[in-house]
Amino acid sequence: ELLDVKFSNPLDLEVGCELVSTHHFGGEIEFLKKSPEDGDLRVASIASINAGLAASNLELLDDLKHQHTQEVLDLQERYARLSEAGYHRGAFQSIKSVFLSDEGKSALGCIGLSEGCDHDHDAYYHAHP
Repeated sequence: ELLDVKFSNPLDLEVGCELVSTHHFGGEIEFLKKSPEDGDLRVASIASINAGLAASNLELLDDLKHQHTQEVLDLQERYARLSEAGYHRGAFQSIKSVFLSDEGKSALGCIGLSEGCDHDHDAYYHAHP
């Protein structure tokens, strides 16, 4: 679902011009008409795209939660020991919780950066490798 689509200029593309789209950090998509005569002209923008979560995806997550019930305890203490040894500090301590399956063959976790965790390249990535 496209949200808040706006056409700011006519979308009349002639031979020799290009339609270029740019996805900005935060969700907006901008469409520019590039031509030798007019230069860059913004023709449209989309505030955001709502893909939504299908009910089947939510059901799958709910099923996974029911299959992974053994909580891994003491994550913060484990991170403290790694930090004291010189490993996995700051943003690398992103695992919030982990649950194992009853068989211990799979894990379901919640990850996220700590509040106030900033990096020089934050503007370039939705998820950094």
